Amino acid sequence: MMKPPTFDDAPKAIIIPVPETVTARALKRLQMVCKGNGAKIDDLKFVESKAQIYEFPARTLVRLNTLVGSKTVAGKVVKGEIIASPAAFQSALMGLISSAKHDAATRKTILDTVLGRADKGFAARDQKMTFPHLTRDFVSHETCSSCTGQGKMPCHACGARGQATCSNCQGRSHILCPNCRGSSHIMQNSKRVPCPRCRAKGRIPCPTCGARGTIACHTCKGSTILSCQKCNGTGALSHLANVVVEGHLHFDFERQGIPLQVTKRIDAFGSRHAAQKDFLITPLNLHDNAVIQNEAADVIAIDYDVKIPHGPVTFTIKNKPLNCMLFGYRGEIIDSPPFLHDMTRAGQNALIAASEHPAQSSDGLRFAAKFRLLRDVILLATRNTEQRAAITTLQKRYPFGVAADQLLQWFIAAQNALRHLTRRPRYVGMWIGIAVFTAMVFASVFGGVRAIIFAQTGLSIPIVIGVDIAHWLVGFGVTTACASWFASHQIRSTLAGIAPEDTLARFLPVSGKTNLYAVFLSLLVLLAVYGFAYIAHKLPEYEAILRSL
Repeated sequence: MMKPPTFDDAPKAIIIPVPETVTARALKRLQMVCKGNGAKIDDLKFVESKAQIYEFPARTLVRLNTLVGSKTVAGKVVKGEIIASPAAFQSALMGLISSAKHDAATRKTILDTVLGRADKGFAARDQKMTFPHLTRDFVSHETCSSCTGQGKMPCHACGARGQATCSNCQGRSHILCPNCRGSSHIMQNSKRVPCPRCRAKGRIPCPTCGARGTIACHTCKGSTILSCQKCNGTGALSHLANVVVEGHLHFDFERQGIPLQVTKRIDAFGSRHAAQKDFLITPLNLHDNAVIQNEAADVIAIDYDVKIPHGPVTFTIKNKPLNCMLFGYRGEIIDSPPFLHDMTRAGQNALIAASEHPAQSSDGLRFAAKFRLLRDVILLATRNTEQRAAITTLQKRYPFGVAADQLLQWFIAAQNALRHLTRRPRYVGMWIGIAVFTAMVFASVFGGVRAIIFAQTGLSIPIVIGVDIAHWLVGFGVTTACASWFASHQIRSTLAGIAPEDTLARFLPVSGKTNLYAVFLSLLVLLAVYGFAYIAHKLPEYEAILRSL
């Protein structure tokens, strides 16, 4: 394994004050999080910053290696650089690594590829990358050993004679007469007479070989030679090699004088922060001959000068101090007290009350939704979002100011409040659906719909059972659809003007036990109506089925 970079002779970390532009970005982030959560933009003010820019050296080592893919093909291929021998090929591979270090154009290609990454190779630990511009193709030629370079070989099937024994007569030139089967005579008019075909000889000349006993060899077609399959008749083989230059990246940085919180974030998320330009990264000494001479034989070193803002900043929210930790040039806040909890406390209380008391569910949800944070929680709950996915989404929108466990508590409360809010509409819709289904079944049985169906399809047990199961499924569908519509209407009425219309249109109410009740109630209605119809002799198909049994 490659040794990590060392910084014995490098300058240690330098500390520089953070410019006002960085703290201004942090203030803007804070304003975006607080917007709609009980605070106006004017309520947020910057007080002071004790954050500093830490400047320190870092280094990425690129260890070069070659990956070789090879294959052998028939013929003399001229594509690629021709290599005379295996020793020359190994020399060419070593030359690739050597030119990468000492050839200015090749070295620049490698450096441009690494520095062209979004993270400039910063914090790239134990990663691999290839350099497509350095891909090379090599080819070496070899005389085919099977045909000694002739491209042709004697036919092995016929021993290079061009002829093979006739398979029909087995080389005897004649075959048994098919007319008399070799007996020389046949029966004609109840008399035994000489066979006219073979003239009483019992055999005839072989039609396959023309009485020669041999035929042209099927393999070589009588030419006595074959094209060499190994070299495809060319007499030569080509050994192709595709060589890709691969780099193994290893990174480290000077840790002395850097806060532990900064080093941990570099170790965990350094590449992502570099790509997001949270750091100011300046490559150094890329073409310095002194640096090149000190590099290992297969290594290219990339030195960086790195600057990272970090430290405490203080803001005020409605004249109350708020101490945060700033990180990076984008003004990211990585540590802060849970101030959103205090700012949205009234909405939280309303949401908790809505989850615990069904009578307060509507008013509680509407009041809680006045706070943007809690409104986002409620909307995620209306979409039946899985808990883990909901918390992940909320943490992306509110990366600081609120704890994950608090978000989970609010999300569960929102789910419970929505169940309370939709419970009564769901049951009202369910009973309306049952009433509609009852009317549909009466119309089907007493209105002659079933009779029309059986008149068209015929009367049989599978058809009767199939039609009645279809009635049951229709009843379940009508019942659940009515329950869902009433629940959705209740949500839209409660959150109208607060949540976007398209979001409310996609609301999928939690069914709870409604679906289970719908299954049994629709079946009960079906059985009750059919029982009454059977007594009234309105189900002749069942009467016929019972008589047949």
